[in-house]
Amino acid sequence: MSTRALLALATAASSVRAAVHIWPNPHLDTLEFLRFDTINMGNSIPTFASESRTTNDADGKNRNNAADWIRTAYHDMATYNIEDGTGGLDASIQFEMDRDENPGDGFSNTITFFQSLYATDDDVAQYVSLADLIALGLVSALEMNDGPSLPFRGGRIDATEANAPGVPNPTQSVEEHTASFARQGFNATEMIELIACGHSFGGVQNAAFPLVVDKVDGSAQGNVPFDSTPLHFDNNIATEFLDGTTQNPLVVSKNVSALSDARIFASDGNVTISA
Repeated sequence: MSTRALLALATAASSVRAAVHIWPNPHLDTLEFLRFDTINMGNSIPTFASESRTTNDADGKNRNNAADWIRTAYHDMATYNIEDGTGGLDASIQFEMDRDENPGDGFSNTITFFQSLYATDDDVAQYVSLADLIALGLVSALEMNDGPSLPFRGGRIDATEANAPGVPNPTQSVEEHTASFARQGFNATEMIELIACGHSFGGVQNAAFPLVVDKVDGSAQGNVPFDSTPLHFDNNIATEFLDGTTQNPLVVSKNVSALSDARIFASDGNVTISA
């Protein structure tokens, strides 16, 4: 699978001007600390490297923070409108978590963890926006779980209110998804790539989509995984779809209206998902 769509999500969703790193630069130094250091190296606060493989939901079987961080970054970015420049990766998700397009506790868990860093480290509170933390969460989630290393730069400015709605949902048609992703700046091929890469992690919660999946071991917070390796970045989401062994609920759910992955992956005759 190509990583072009993930690169676009991580770096192009927000207009951030590059700057020369002249040391000391507390803003960039703090971002690098969060990205690369771990609590086992003697730091007093948890960093992204040490937290991406855990979960903030005690009842969440098959859950990990990496999947929630990736989904939070996309749902925050998905409000972007390429025509008028509004929306984007700007932390407006913190004002949008009560919308039907943002179901489940993954978003609140993510924002709560990121905001907790402000209380535990003065440099984070002074120099790093919540939007940068969300973007950095995406980058770290991939890097720490067998994914590619993505370029990253900080400097995003936080939104002060909600953006217009814009996150697609599993019951929409391919045409509706294609139009939504086009508004976000992605073509049809990139739409397939982005969904496949994002769905390499995590799965679907009964709490968020009770008509799509059942509870996991009695818990509504557990994930029914998208593929057989929900805690790792790999291409199993694609290979299992192609060889017919997939248990992806957005492909095989009893709720046929919610089979968005099946419709989208097959929308170009399986060309992209086979690449």
